[in-house]
Amino acid sequence: EFTYSANSVTTDIFEIYDEASLRQFASIAPSFAPYKSAKLMENIDLTGKEWITIEGFGAYEFDGNGKKIIGLTAPLFGTTNASIKNLHLENLDLNITDARHIVGGIACVLRSTAEATAKLEGCSVSGKVTFATTYAAATEKDAEMAVSPMVAQAFGAQISNCQNNASITVTAASAPSQKNTYMCVAGIVGYMNKADDATEEPLLTNCVNNESATILWEEATVSSTKHSPYIAGVVGRYVCANGISNCTNHADVTVKSNINVANIGGVCGYIYVNETSKLYNYGDVTLDAKTAYSYWGGVIGSCYDNVMSVTNCENYGKVEFGANASCTHRNYIGGIMGTSQSTGATYSNLKNHGTIASYGDNADARFFVGGVIGYCWKVGELSNCINGAEGDATKGKIIVGGTVGQSNEEYYTNIGGVVGYFYPSGGTYLLKSCTNYAPMSLGFTTAGTYNYNIGGVAGYSNRGVGEECHNY
Repeated sequence: EFTYSANSVTTDIFEIYDEASLRQFASIAPSFAPYKSAKLMENIDLTGKEWITIEGFGAYEFDGNGKKIIGLTAPLFGTTNASIKNLHLENLDLNITDARHIVGGIACVLRSTAEATAKLEGCSVSGKVTFATTYAAATEKDAEMAVSPMVAQAFGAQISNCQNNASITVTAASAPSQKNTYMCVAGIVGYMNKADDATEEPLLTNCVNNESATILWEEATVSSTKHSPYIAGVVGRYVCANGISNCTNHADVTVKSNINVANIGGVCGYIYVNETSKLYNYGDVTLDAKTAYSYWGGVIGSCYDNVMSVTNCENYGKVEFGANASCTHRNYIGGIMGTSQSTGATYSNLKNHGTIASYGDNADARFFVGGVIGYCWKVGELSNCINGAEGDATKGKIIVGGTVGQSNEEYYTNIGGVVGYFYPSGGTYLLKSCTNYAPMSLGFTTAGTYNYNIGGVAGYSNRGVGEECHNY
């Protein structure tokens, strides 16, 4: 039984001064009333100390007060609908080798309810996360994997003004092969979706994954067609009505082990939202492994179904399909986005400054490369998009080596300065005011004779190229 020498029940704030009072808070968190808020008053060093993740902390506030918790070796919170703000985790060291597969440094699951909107505001993390585990699961839901130094999964939550400086390394990740599985890895939040009983819309804005927060997926072969890794600097898989805005990635994102279906982006691996804007990537995005289906880009890997618009996004990092890489079915690569398959969606003011390079084996794949977007299917309009920079031939270069094409007439290769393949949902001349300034270096070996479409603006456009499209 604890006595509350530093905290009186006459106040609604539980003040945390040291390790003892932090553990005291953890013990009462499931029954926190009459307190309404916990407040960190001093930096607390837990280096070399065991920590048991806090479960059951409900619709309250945890105010980090700009202070640090140092050396955590386990997530601070499990599942919570709390509001967490101004908290800094320093030298986080999560080494996951057991059966856990939903793991976040600050919180494993941030879930809004009718009672309260879960929030993460003004927080940061430094250190490292290593994930090396296999696990069993009875249901598809239980088979999900999500890993992040900040929040593994968020449902109906609002995440804003957060920064990650902690690296992630996935060295093994094996889920039940018979289960449909999302495997989400990202610097800010692994997987983000709505919550049916939430009273406010989810939000992801003004978040940064910094240069030290590299993401490396290696020696973690995922061969099942039911497993889909979503790997990115900011968010792995985002499925919310509200879009993402003002988020930036500075770290390299690298995949070196075999994956059947890959969704990889500098900022987002996969999005399914109404509107997204002002996303920026400065890190290199590298795929150097065997895949069957690859959807990946400098900013966004893939957009599907509910996306209505993506605007004002830029990529400065290199997007590379390495010499050890190969793809057997579909490989969609873009400076901004690998693929868009969202009917009626519009894309505008997208700019790629980074080199796009393919050195691997695409002999057995449908292969699409675009300076801005690799593959557009049934979209509405692509306008005011630029690859490269006027007067600077080093920006936005497209280099295609390795092997492409095959003797199967249903497979084809499309390479475009702005878009590899463009098939709008209706109308004509919906590719507007797009410009390519960058050179192409095409030194690939052909494995077949069918269907090569290569263009300065578009490799293939089903309904024509509109006004003010230029290739320099």
